[in-house]
Amino acid sequence: MAELARASAAPRTVDEVLTDVTSAARELIPGADTAGVLLIGKGGKFDSVANTSDLPHRLDELQMTFNEGPCVEAALDELIVRTDDFRSERRWPRYAAAVVEIGILSGLSFKLYTAEHLQEEWQGLDKAPANKTIEINSRYSIILTVEKAKAAKEFEWHEGRDHVIQIIDGETNYEVGGTPKSGHSTGPGEWLAPESEGATKMTLKKGDMLIVPRGTEHRPVADEEVEVLLFEPAGTLNTGNVRGDRTVEQLQRI
Repeated sequence: MAELARASAAPRTVDEVLTDVTSAARELIPGADTAGVLLIGKGGKFDSVANTSDLPHRLDELQMTFNEGPCVEAALDELIVRTDDFRSERRWPRYAAAVVEIGILSGLSFKLYTAEHLQEEWQGLDKAPANKTIEINSRYSIILTVEKAKAAKEFEWHEGRDHVIQIIDGETNYEVGGTPKSGHSTGPGEWLAPESEGATKMTLKKGDMLIVPRGTEHRPVADEEVEVLLFEPAGTLNTGNVRGDRTVEQLQRI
């Protein structure tokens, strides 16, 4: 997924991001022959998108027909659902029998969080600014944050972690890349610089996603209050390891 991040250091549409995710999943997960995304809406409506072949759509149709299957379970209940052999799978007997008939013997499904999925939690976020976090597992978390209308004083970059940022509401600007001037270390693998010559300026609007690969200089410049999702390694402060007036030491867990 780090390779995917390095190829996507610009605002992307949802379709573009999902297509890159399924392509990267097929390449990076050992033994994966095909990949796709199942979107489940209200009233049982579903959409099969970003498929790397026709097969994921057939599998999604079977899951919707039988109202059972690994993607349905991952979307509604579990985070990660794995089947090593559908011939001995007992959780979804009708689905398992059907996929074995068309030659599918194993599968891996995992939940993709979206802004819509988090809407109820977001409604309760006090515009202080404040922060809340949802732990995905012991390694990663989603941070819902409201950023003040102000510019970061310095560019930052991190040698050991990527940034994934999605705008939930409002609009903000980012300066990304370039050549840092007078950079200084704030800790192992963490750097700041007052300017970055040749940085690309971009505007992020509601729904836009920005992936900042590790080692890439970046600085937010918000003219108004903006609501943001940050996908971070678990335990990461909202301001990295640099503490200041934007830092929230104890995130509210929801």
